[in-house]
Amino acid sequence: MSSFRIHAQTLAELNHCVGTARRNAAFTYLSEIAQPGPWQETCNGRHAMYACYLELIQEVLTNTEKSSLMHCIPKHGLWDRPVLHFLNLLQHLAQTLSYLSGHVSNVKEEAELLAEHLGQDTFTQLQATCNEFEQHEKATLQAFWRILAVGATVLNDNSTKRSQQFSADETRRYNLAFEKYLNYYRSQRGNASPPTLP
Repeated sequence: MSSFRIHAQTLAELNHCVGTARRNAAFTYLSEIAQPGPWQETCNGRHAMYACYLELIQEVLTNTEKSSLMHCIPKHGLWDRPVLHFLNLLQHLAQTLSYLSGHVSNVKEEAELLAEHLGQDTFTQLQATCNEFEQHEKATLQAFWRILAVGATVLNDNSTKRSQQFSADETRRYNLAFEKYLNYYRSQRGNASPPTLP
């Protein structure tokens, strides 16, 4: 009975190439948008971008876990460990960025109300934290971009190992899924529907 394979397992194996494609498409899009730009000029712009970072990182994490064939080929689980490590680090950095920008945004937007309720002295001290938080945010963003670049190498190595296990048809399905998912992520601001599996 130990060799008996349930349907869920065979489905996971069947869609391993598609899961890898979706993961790689989400990461590719994350790399495309994680660039300096006008969005950095306002607290709200930065906060919105960090929310997008977090959403895409979660996509990459989820699809890495879903498409891992740990029950079929134990090595795959080991291959995924470095990827999961750097993704978790990216997620924590993006969350920190979100918290820092959120604090500054809230203080600036609620300045009048905060000054009234906290008193001018306390509010002045709170305002002073904004400059400090913005400096920390800049440093954290640089760290995020550096880790993202290192992570790209880790993910590419993982993808190469995974793709070596693909059949010719799985390679075809991977390429088709990657293109569809990348187009989906690029157009998601327009509320595009997720593509159907190839």
